[in-house]
Amino acid sequence: MAKNFTNKSPSSAAKRHSSSKGRRPQKRHPQRTHSKPHAPKGGDSVRNGVFQVLKTVFKGKQTLDVAFTQYKNNFGGADESRNLAFAYTLAAGTLRTALFLDGLSHQHLKKPFEADSDQNIILRMGIYQLLFMDGVKDHAAISTTVDMMKHNRLHHLSGVTNAVLRQIQRKNAEHPIELAADMCLPSWIQKEFSADYGDENVDVLAGYMLEQAPVDIRVYQGAAPEGSTALDGLEKAYRLPDGTHASSIEGLNTGGVYIQDMAAQWPASLLAKLIKAKKLNGPVVDMCAAPGGKTLQLLDLLENTIYAADLNPRRLQKLSENLAHMPRKPFTVACNGYTPPFAESSIAGLLLDAPCTATGTSRRHPEVIHLRQPADLEHLQAAQRKILEQAAMVLQPGGVLVYAVCSLFHKEGEAQDVWALENLALKPLAFDVPAALKTAHTKAHTLRLTPEHGCDGFYIACYEKQS
Repeated sequence: MAKNFTNKSPSSAAKRHSSSKGRRPQKRHPQRTHSKPHAPKGGDSVRNGVFQVLKTVFKGKQTLDVAFTQYKNNFGGADESRNLAFAYTLAAGTLRTALFLDGLSHQHLKKPFEADSDQNIILRMGIYQLLFMDGVKDHAAISTTVDMMKHNRLHHLSGVTNAVLRQIQRKNAEHPIELAADMCLPSWIQKEFSADYGDENVDVLAGYMLEQAPVDIRVYQGAAPEGSTALDGLEKAYRLPDGTHASSIEGLNTGGVYIQDMAAQWPASLLAKLIKAKKLNGPVVDMCAAPGGKTLQLLDLLENTIYAADLNPRRLQKLSENLAHMPRKPFTVACNGYTPPFAESSIAGLLLDAPCTATGTSRRHPEVIHLRQPADLEHLQAAQRKILEQAAMVLQPGGVLVYAVCSLFHKEGEAQDVWALENLALKPLAFDVPAALKTAHTKAHTLRLTPEHGCDGFYIACYEKQS
């Protein structure tokens, strides 16, 4: 079913931008950044660090966070804060717009570079700085990119790199280059979005995915940070003001305050409300629990015994570390979701935040659109159904099941709801949402959140086990 998005794509403003011929056009941002980082001191080291980070993502198939941790020494020194801001903006922006940047370079290359080759990653970085980073002068974007080619033993490509960047610079000066948001997505994702939301909304949704995500928190101890805004419908949940660095928040990740997107707070909140409404006193399971944000919510909202189950023992260890400062602790269980170690009909409530493509988190994790492949969607859809089947089996009659995925694909959300109601002993369990989320409340028992709602993409469905 097509979705009518009420807001315009952030790329629309970029497309309306115009500049007089001969004047250096203002750079248009594919994301709404809270700051405009200037070029770093010791720029060659920082840019080469970003290059290594992007290689680790594109070639090593690692997440952006993991890659940054691996090369953090490249961004240190007296200007560490400035260097990190520049590096993250360049790395995340290049990831978000990589396919669009390739389309530009292909117009000026007789033989385009191989997609994830070293030379193409460097060229992407150069074009991104040239078009979208206000703090980088055009000549610096060009010269540092050419130098990076030489530094990485690609001397033979320095000339063509210089030529391509200067051609793009001239073209942008004459007629500002428009950012086509939908061209930042792989074709297979475009097709899925077209089927799910309608052709007319693909560019709109893609535009939202280019925005910088807000920072939401949940406060467990102490007062809410100054200037923060309460999130309607959620307990102890707040959004930080634009430009706030989460690391400056007192009590962050030490028991007082935890970062958790608004959308990610809804599944546990709904489960707790429904369990209380039905006065269920039995054990509650957070399936696929790591890294523990939702487990933490359940411990805070419910007096029931809480089990945190996850397949990976290392992730469970990380969960335990994340919850070390909390007065209550869950029982941790290392298990496969296909064979959970709970007796049939023994669980009062179960939160299944199922493994998924995570396309809904692309604003925070822009590598997702590059690391996921069509086969992943098919595999994950089958896995979700297997785990759903087991979750329904261990649930007691009258018990509550909340199914959630941080995915924008209907195959992982709406289609799974249809399958569950047709094949499992489950019936819909209705819930209410604030007025601001009424457009996301697609059925009485489901919530389809997208970045349009100012949060990550999520699908949530609530069920009751039939007698």
